Amino acid sequence: MKITRCVYTLMLGYLLLVACDDNNNDRAVVPTPTPTPAPTPAPAVAVARVAAQAADLLQGPLARSRIGDFVLENDLLRVIIQKPGRNWFGVGTDGGNIIDVSRKQADGSFLPDHLEEFVTGINIENTPHYTEAEITNPGADGEEAQLCVRGPDDLLEYANASSKIRDFGFPYPASADDRDLPLDIETCYSIGAYQPYLTMDTRLINTSSEEV
Repeated sequence: MKITRCVYTLMLGYLLLVACDDNNNDRAVVPTPTPTPAPTPAPAVAVARVAAQAADLLQGPLARSRIGDFVLENDLLRVIIQKPGRNWFGVGTDGGNIIDVSRKQADGSFLPDHLEEFVTGINIENTPHYTEAEITNPGADGEEAQLCVRGPDDLLEYANASSKIRDFGFPYPASADDRDLPLDIETCYSIGAYQPYLTMDTRLINTSSEEV
C-alpha cells in the first residue's frame, strides 16, 4: 500500500506540472508597442520673393512697403526692399533701398516696423539711383537668398550739404561741390537661414576712362 500511494502521488504531481505548463502556453503574448517617431522639423530656409499680397508686407508706425516690393526673409527676420522707381519717403529719392525691417516672433507674427529707410551715400551729396532689381537666388534650397539692385550715381535730393554750408556763411569751393559721377552702383542684399542680420555688398563701377 505504501508503494501504491507513492506512485499516485508522483503521477498527481506530474499532472499538475503539465497543467501549469499548458496554461502558460495558452497565455496571449502582448506585443511591445512601437514608439511613434518624432516629426521631422522643416528645414531652415531663407527666401527672396516679390510681395504679392498684404500678408507679405510689414506693419508699424513707419511701415512703407507695398505690393510689388521685394521681401527677404528667414526664420528670424523679414526685410523689405523697395522696388525701383521714384518713391520719396524721406532720405531716399528712389527705390532699391531697405524701407522696412522686423523681427519674427515665436507665433510667426512680426514686431512693428520702426525703420524709415536705409540709403547708401557716396561722398557727401550722392546716392545710387537704382533702376533695376533682380532676384539672383530665391533661396528655399538651403542657400542664401539674394536680391541685387543696380543703377547709376545720382545727386541726393533730400539735402544738399554744400548749399547748407554756404547758407551758414562758410566758404565752400565750387570744385568741392559734388556732381553726377560716372559710376554704376550694384548692391546685393542677402540673408541666410537663421542669420539675425542682412548682408549688403555694394560695388562702385567706373564707367569712364577718367579717375573718379
